[in-house]
Amino acid sequence: MVVYNLEWLKDTGGIVVTKPITKRQKQAIDTKNKIYNVSIALFEKYGYDNVHIKDIVKEANISVGTFYHYYKSKEDVFYEIYVRADYYFDTTVREGLKEEYSIDRVVEFFDYYAAKNMETDIDTLRQMLSINNKNYIKKGRAMQNVLIEIINEGQKRGEIIDIETPEELCEKLFIIARGIVFDWGLHDGDYNLRDKMKHFIGEFIKMFLKK
Repeated sequence: MVVYNLEWLKDTGGIVVTKPITKRQKQAIDTKNKIYNVSIALFEKYGYDNVHIKDIVKEANISVGTFYHYYKSKEDVFYEIYVRADYYFDTTVREGLKEEYSIDRVVEFFDYYAAKNMETDIDTLRQMLSINNKNYIKKGRAMQNVLIEIINEGQKRGEIIDIETPEELCEKLFIIARGIVFDWGLHDGDYNLRDKMKHFIGEFIKMFLKK
């Protein structure tokens, strides 16, 4: 089976190429994935603040030097959660949206968002929602761009009123969505996040329905 370097494809704008990666490149990708997966598992089991690089290298059975070859710090591993989430939305979600009507596509988008958050351990999610974590509000993320495209297309079709720019509406929707995820975390995940997300996002986006 030919394995392609998806990171390289992304860096080149998603151009489809037939050049396979080398065995050495595949080993490097596998090693980085191993470090990432082991780190996340330890974060979920013991809590982010209680895990140190020495714990990660021991569990992954690698040297400290190997860790630093792929990641600058423990925080760098944590940041990759967002990198991978953006890649997921830029590929799987962008291609998987099935609703035709723009308002429904917005709700569908946030259903994916809720489902992705539900995959995350509650303690790790709480760490991600820390006020010191600015990755959530970083501009220009692929996740945001997918939603902006949906809103922009909806405004062009005349399905969404254009009293706000796609970027402004995107920001408001994510503020609501993060608030719902935060509340879900406070309640220890004791209700269905996807149902709650659909309800609140659906009610809010209806206000921008062009009649």
